[in-house]
Amino acid sequence: MGGTGSRELPETILGDILKGSFSAMVREMAVLIERTAMSPIIREKQDYAVGLFDTGGRMVFAEFLMQGPGMIDPILERFPIETMRPGDVYCYNDPYLSDGASGHVPDITFCLPVFEDGAVRVLVALFGHFWDLGGYSPGGLSPFVTEVFHEGILIPPVRLVKEGEFVEDVYQLLLRNTRFPAYLDGDVRACISACSLGVRRVQELIAHYGVERVLAGCERVMEQSREWGRRILDQLLPDGTYVGQDLVDGDGFGEQPYKVQLKIEKSGGTVRFDFTGTDPQAKGPINFLLHPGILKTVLLGRILQSYEPALVLNDGLDGIIDDIEIPSGSLLWPKFPAGVALRAMSRILVTNSILEAMGSAEAAAVPAASCNYGIVTLRTYESDAERYVYSFEGFGVGQGARPSADGIDSVYFIGQKNNPVEWLEAEYPFRVEQYAIARDTGGPGLFRGGVGIIRDLRVLSDQATLCTMMVNARQPARGVGGGLDGRLGQILLNPGTPAQRRLATLADNIELQRGDVVRIMSAGGGGWGAPFERRPESVAWDVRKGYVSLDAAERDYGVVLDRETLEADPEATAHRRDDRSEAERRP
Repeated sequence: MGGTGSRELPETILGDILKGSFSAMVREMAVLIERTAMSPIIREKQDYAVGLFDTGGRMVFAEFLMQGPGMIDPILERFPIETMRPGDVYCYNDPYLSDGASGHVPDITFCLPVFEDGAVRVLVALFGHFWDLGGYSPGGLSPFVTEVFHEGILIPPVRLVKEGEFVEDVYQLLLRNTRFPAYLDGDVRACISACSLGVRRVQELIAHYGVERVLAGCERVMEQSREWGRRILDQLLPDGTYVGQDLVDGDGFGEQPYKVQLKIEKSGGTVRFDFTGTDPQAKGPINFLLHPGILKTVLLGRILQSYEPALVLNDGLDGIIDDIEIPSGSLLWPKFPAGVALRAMSRILVTNSILEAMGSAEAAAVPAASCNYGIVTLRTYESDAERYVYSFEGFGVGQGARPSADGIDSVYFIGQKNNPVEWLEAEYPFRVEQYAIARDTGGPGLFRGGVGIIRDLRVLSDQATLCTMMVNARQPARGVGGGLDGRLGQILLNPGTPAQRRLATLADNIELQRGDVVRIMSAGGGGWGAPFERRPESVAWDVRKGYVSLDAAERDYGVVLDRETLEADPEATAHRRDDRSEAERRP
């Protein structure tokens, strides 16, 4: 079928037009799900991803966070393309059936086929992080779970909607396995609506340009990513062997840190990633099923994208790594049914290990280590109303300093948002009494690491149960090239009072009473380059804005400021830095 707009357009021009159309399509899907989802974790925090896939399951284009590649493979294995019908909706959430393409139990993937002339031509899919799917505690995210079964109901690939009609037996089973059925129902319908919009947009493109040229456009987008990705990697990584590693604080069942270790070998155009030396899987749920596609397209892909922002992250990047070794039974390939609820705690270790390894090849080209985001949840049960109250609070951290700029300050993950204060206080029985920059948390350097946040929450209900999920409380985000490590995070109960105590940062079932205050102080990113080489004007600006204290300006950067004007004193600063340099030169 030729389509009404297929004539006379060169393939290169049409390819770029289709790439723009795919981008607009996934953005429109994203806007729809944000505006129609019921639960705060999708609507406010925006924990979801949407994408376009070919009939082989390859991701062509997506607006996504940290998932996508391999996401629909379990559906295609259970429901071959030829068995699908218009109006069908398929879904699943089992991380083990997808080899980690679906990250953890709360993430439900939905998939709709796009038909033309009676055949499936492409598929539209998304995942959303669902508020609660049963399990050990509301939300399923607890550091105390030890099996994936504790995290909620495991959904194998199922046909949820058959030719436009819900399969009620399946749907009622899902609705019965949540503490918040209204949220689940609303989010399911929002996800299906967003996918249905994507289906219509693809059908419009096929009607306009013809199915063959649209499919050729999909191939062109992936081929371009393949060419660009490998070229960038070749420029950054000469032949050689490069090693990187990072540590996570623990798993919630002890203070033993867990290590991810990576060796990158490049020789004669062949690239190998070897994670031998990574620690065995944990008892707690910090295990991360590292799907090879996510390693290539998402984790490494995002690093490459920082050098070429126009690089589209899709399965065209599959060929940029030729061989991957991940030990079975390790932190990055746990054996079923090990818990994976908090797999993000280890996912950041993979990114930091890649950066450290690549930095040894091209020290001026990679950022310092970043922190992992943190989460606290507060929950209670209102017996009079016979309902659960569950608040999920993600908070920002400092990102690693870059080779030409400071680290990003106080952000919660890629593209996600934290909850607005006004909304939190209107919906839940607690009050936000402070929300501020955590001064001096960014690692000092020529370029400063991003700073964390301080957030104080006061409990207004008679009682509540706190769950803490924060790392970088014992293992810092490392600095590079002479930059210093970021400062550690901590969580305090009733700060500044005689009852003050420090709370474990991977713990659950912490009982709180009315009036208690929980203070979250998140960690900072690593610094890049020698701190004494930072421009004094930049340090003075940091002090005026509250990112760096007067004492830290002098101690860490050698910059002496006028305590009234907060301007740098050039002469005093020169003497201070000269004294430091002289002391470092002494035997």
